[in-house]
Amino acid sequence: MESSKKIVNRAALALTEAVTRISDGGVPEALFDKVRRLFDEEQFVDLLMAINAINAWNRMAISTGMIPGDYQPAASK
Repeated sequence: MESSKKIVNRAALALTEAVTRISDGGVPEALFDKVRRLFDEEQFVDLLMAINAINAWNRMAISTGMIPGDYQPAASK
């Protein structure tokens, strides 16, 4: 049997995937209902804010051509 921690983590990951791929049809109602049962309102809002912040940073990085590992600090004077 799956532990309650695993159930919560899997729900958070599923919500993350659904929000990240929002153009694929949005967050399914069944997933939304499950997440709302597992997280109180504050936790739910915190989770959504974290998902959206990470997605925003990723989209900015992709759209500006930032490539992981390419950063080189400026030479010190």
